[in-house]
Amino acid sequence: MSERFDVCVLGSLNVDFVASVARRLRRGETVTSLGLDIVPGGKGANQALAAARLGARTALIGRVGGDPYGTDLRNRLADEGVDVTYVRIDPEAPTGLAIIIVEPSGQNSIILAPGANARVGLADVEAAEPFIRTTKALVVQMEMPASVASRALHLARSIGVRTIFNQAPALPIDRSALECVDLLIVNETEAEVLTGVDVDGLAGARRAAAILRSTGPGAAIVTMGGSGAVVDGPDGQDFVPAFVVDVVDTTAAGDAFVAATTLAWLAGQNLAVAAGYGSQVAALTVGRRGAQPSLPTAEEVAAWRPPGGERSQFRPSF
Repeated sequence: MSERFDVCVLGSLNVDFVASVARRLRRGETVTSLGLDIVPGGKGANQALAAARLGARTALIGRVGGDPYGTDLRNRLADEGVDVTYVRIDPEAPTGLAIIIVEPSGQNSIILAPGANARVGLADVEAAEPFIRTTKALVVQMEMPASVASRALHLARSIGVRTIFNQAPALPIDRSALECVDLLIVNETEAEVLTGVDVDGLAGARRAAAILRSTGPGAAIVTMGGSGAVVDGPDGQDFVPAFVVDVVDTTAAGDAFVAATTLAWLAGQNLAVAAGYGSQVAALTVGRRGAQPSLPTAEEVAAWRPPGGERSQFRPSF
């Protein structure tokens, strides 16, 4: 069967309520937001849209509720070229919701109400198997039941499709599923939860990346925001520095990194170069507010000149 997609994403779709605050809240405190934005989000949708904007043929598997938010999310993705055939409408659950608090530093805290995302089941994966068979890679996160993520990884491995697992949030999954993962990507907080290693600096990230790879994946990447990323693969470890930029909002930066790194890797780049491209796309993303509104296009990435650093060696071509 010929390839129809570059990337197929199995993941969540949310509507994000983003509130900006003047400072971090204390326990029991009420503050007035400096602004409120209602924007499309969800890790699965963000990663799918990021890939599509970078020029990849992309499909998304997931669920939304039978409410106006769900309809809007599906329509927005379809309008930007993401195939949403297997984004099912669940009449018995609301669309996923995220409440995001953004501090002046651009760092955020998120409260997630999964809604229909929690009802993604094994039947959704089985129904979408024809799509998975026609993609180069399957990207999976953990904003869904672990049994579903596991089944998808096993299925992709059995039919020779590359697997990228963004184990976020850092919830447990069976060892056999991890052994089906070609590339595992987590941030420093997730790496700490999964390994018990204090990822406070490069040395900790290197230790955590090695442990993560030892659990089954072919390669692992630990991202550290503005401190860069560690790549642990068959040829050893590499450190990928971050770009120095002004941070407005870190929401979706990790999703942009996952999508861009995946595409560069699929295009034949080694993991360090691929992660460099991911870092570049993430740096552009943090300079804008909101999840999906912040994701750049391939043209914007190509035109960008980062302050204080070299551009990635990779240029996308799909």
